[in-house]
Amino acid sequence: MNALAARADVTRLSAELAKHTDKTESEYTTSTWSAFATARTTAQGYVNDNSVATQVEVDQAKADLEAAAAALVLRADTTDLSAAYEAAKTAYGTESTSSTYTQQSWSDYLEAMATAKGIIDDNSNTAQAQADAAEVAIETAIDGFVQKAAQADVDALLAEVAKIRADENKYTADSLSLIHI
Repeated sequence: MNALAARADVTRLSAELAKHTDKTESEYTTSTWSAFATARTTAQGYVNDNSVATQVEVDQAKADLEAAAAALVLRADTTDLSAAYEAAKTAYGTESTSSTYTQQSWSDYLEAMATAKGIIDDNSNTAQAQADAAEVAIETAIDGFVQKAAQADVDALLAEVAKIRADENKYTADSLSLIHI
């Protein structure tokens, strides 16, 4: 009769499972949901049939479920990011080049827009902080736009430099050294 073993007590595990019945996959990032779903399935298996489970296994399943639930990360709400993206796209477009802004400032803008679009199209593994950062990146890129100089202004400046160079003898060597064209 000493070979008989008591079934594992699943009361605490069952209570832990009950805390998480309202959680749905669509609310959480895929990477954190995967671990949670595995832990929940294991726990549910022990609750459904504890005929061969040891107490150590049941206790570990509870600990694993608690840890996985604590690690869940809500998926980003991309409503504000989508609004910022659409407003920027309407105001500035997403063409590969700009006749108005410098290449670097336009490139920064396009990079921010591409990141935002990727998150908007698939937020399955995006936390809210990432979506918020993408929105800020769009705003920062727009604030960082540097306008190209008008060609007429460039031509006028070059003409003035040419005029000064033509009359070099009127100016000191130190003052001429300031013109680097």
